[in-house]
Amino acid sequence: MSYVEQLLAENEEIKYQAHQHPFVFLGRIGFEVVVMAIMVAAIFFITKLESAKWQAIQPYVQVILIAIILLILASAVIDFLRWRNEKFLLTDRRVIHLRGIVNKASLDSSLDKINDVQMRQTFMGRMFNYGDLEVQTANENSDNFFAFIRAPLEFKRAMLNAKEEHDREPAMYMQSVNAYKNFVPPYQRPNDNDVEELLLRLNDLRQKNLITDADFEAKKREILSRI
Repeated sequence: MSYVEQLLAENEEIKYQAHQHPFVFLGRIGFEVVVMAIMVAAIFFITKLESAKWQAIQPYVQVILIAIILLILASAVIDFLRWRNEKFLLTDRRVIHLRGIVNKASLDSSLDKINDVQMRQTFMGRMFNYGDLEVQTANENSDNFFAFIRAPLEFKRAMLNAKEEHDREPAMYMQSVNAYKNFVPPYQRPNDNDVEELLLRLNDLRQKNLITDADFEAKKREILSRI
């Protein structure tokens, strides 16, 4: 089971997943690539020196330069893993900002606590499809900031759609509870198909954690008592 799957609650579903734009990774390793190119050029240069003094110390200098190159390569790999493991997740219940290679850190914003989503995109961001998203919640100290996220408009649209669906589910639950009273009057005996449909709908609400197990059992007994 992946770390992301361990973060999810029971029956929680990922709706959208995004990373920072690749420009973030390229920006991190840009300096490292330049330094590594200089080291390679230096190794090539000292091999062309013919003086006796350089011939004596040349193997040691080459070993030092190669060691520096290996350290730069290791740093580039770490930068790639750090970029790859920073994820922006949207589920049917919350927004998650996850980062870290070995030591993980996550910041959650529940969909029902989100007040607004601000997007900032520069001219270059519009050209290459990246930008910043700030998820503002009811708690001012728990705002979630997504820097240089790839395809910010698509993520924002998916977030707003998920929030609308999430906010609509409690109202749908109340409609489902009230619908039974109107659908099956006390004096009318429901048929088997009606009972099965109502029980399936109640079970679906329980699976989505919109009602508790106690609510489910109480409503189940009420439905079965009318048979």
